[in-house]
Amino acid sequence: MVRPLIITIMAMLWSLPPCMAAPPADDLQRMEGSWTVKYAEKGNKPVSTQEAKAMTLRITGPVFSIMVDGKVVNNATLSVDATKEPKQFKMASPDGKQSVLGIYKIEPEEIRLCWDNSPGKRPVTFSGINESGSLVYFRLVKAKL
Repeated sequence: MVRPLIITIMAMLWSLPPCMAAPPADDLQRMEGSWTVKYAEKGNKPVSTQEAKAMTLRITGPVFSIMVDGKVVNNATLSVDATKEPKQFKMASPDGKQSVLGIYKIEPEEIRLCWDNSPGKRPVTFSGINESGSLVYFRLVKAKL
């Protein structure tokens, strides 16, 4: 009696379509899109609301662009390392001669970035940044470009 039941259950399971769950997106994919500035701080001083509203960050693949009033003012290549705690990133100039090291946190509708403009230095927390550092929050505007 048990054996026919097991065979029936197995036949039903084999007839089901395989699960096709999408693989989880990596952090660079999750960052992709256009972001507006929710709050910005540079050198331990808040950026004015007017300046913050004029800024947009756009990530397309590994390309990180900062725009002011719709015009690109800075491009970099972005790479991330989600295995570290806090998660780490590196932004390199298009020619690769300059780079900044930082940390990031992704929330459902917000990215938190912190970097140090001093060569070779990476912040370890999102607070207590030295005079050459920047703390920037971004709010997602649209999901993908």
